[in-house]
Amino acid sequence: MQIVNIFLDENLIYLNYNENTTRIIVDESVLYNGRITDENYLLYILKKEIENREIKSGTDTYVYFMKSYIHKTLELPNLSESDLESMLQIESKEYFETEDQVIPMVEKFNDGKYSVSAIYLEDFEKVRKIFDKLDLNLRNVYPITTFVEENSDGTYVFVGRRSADIIIKNGSIDKIKNIDLNNLVTLKKDYDIDEKYFHEIKNPSFYRESVDLQDFFMGYDFIVSEFLNDLKNIATNNNVGKIFLNDYFEFDQKILEEQLGDFSVESIDFSKVKTSTKKTNLKSFNFKKLGYILLCFAFLLSSFIIYKSKSDKLSINENKIESLKEELDSIDLENIKNENISEDSSENTNEKADFSEKFEKILEKLKKLNENDILITSIKADEQKIVISGLAKDEPTIKIIEDYLKDYNPRIDYEKKDVYYFTINLEEK
Repeated sequence: MQIVNIFLDENLIYLNYNENTTRIIVDESVLYNGRITDENYLLYILKKEIENREIKSGTDTYVYFMKSYIHKTLELPNLSESDLESMLQIESKEYFETEDQVIPMVEKFNDGKYSVSAIYLEDFEKVRKIFDKLDLNLRNVYPITTFVEENSDGTYVFVGRRSADIIIKNGSIDKIKNIDLNNLVTLKKDYDIDEKYFHEIKNPSFYRESVDLQDFFMGYDFIVSEFLNDLKNIATNNNVGKIFLNDYFEFDQKILEEQLGDFSVESIDFSKVKTSTKKTNLKSFNFKKLGYILLCFAFLLSSFIIYKSKSDKLSINENKIESLKEELDSIDLENIKNENISEDSSENTNEKADFSEKFEKILEKLKKLNENDILITSIKADEQKIVISGLAKDEPTIKIIEDYLKDYNPRIDYEKKDVYYFTINLEEK
């Protein structure tokens, strides 16, 4: 079975399909420290790559955050993983030291000790919204630690723009170290080298012969040497024989042998994902009910979860929890939403019908436009106007949109970045 695995790093996206991995370089305005900062442009990038790779519609897809996650080793009560994950989600501020909502994932590796990773709920929601607009089947979203858990023991090195995460796995994830690379960020800035140019020049030898780049490569080689020395010390101190590296630096084999000769060094294979062993808690979780569930679990925490200290066992009324889950599953939020809309709209049926017809006509037009270097990211409407947002390849394309929708008196605002971001306000003449 063919699947798509997408790995989101600091300024890189790795897309693996059919055992072939594509590396896509993106700006910090899209991914900053691993967090999604521009979901519309990320959607545009993924859509184009999916088209270029001719990935079939409906293909199962898994997304991994390589930087945007939290990992802790915690002593927890002897409960099921799902109950622990629910508890950790509610108590995220205490356990993960963050004000943000998180989605925790638990792996037990010793008596009372658990390897716990969490992704940010905000990032998950952004991924979900992106995949609502892509013709792929999003099966789950994970931190990179899940990928490591499914592979061989060793030292996993995920180098990014500002730092490198070193994940030590001995049976289960033992610890995570971090090596700061801001000195490399400063060096690239001093020589006016952006990320795309950096990935072009770092490997071919003829660039090193350029007079203009000799000083840069002196600094670069020093930083790389220090990095490999730190990596060697970490691997040695943790008694790990294998080192797995991503391709951010693309080390020369001779350099690796000189500095890491005592270790077996391999490239990280992003196709090695064992989907059969993946957790299913996110796949079965209904995120539309998140607000209800958090409130209910908060109530359960105060009513049915009793504990004296972190080391005490928790006592949970499982029957009441199960009953509550069944009640939540019976809630049809879409029907509630539709009922509210129906009540609110009963007074102006004829006007709404006319508006619906206009809206459908505009959607039909947009479907044709959407295939030609235009990506519609959102459509908002009320009784007076329709607001359309999206991205276009260039300014002439925006003019085409304007002419295409001329019957609706379009007013277009746009801003040029890597592509053209536009907003269209439509009012019927």
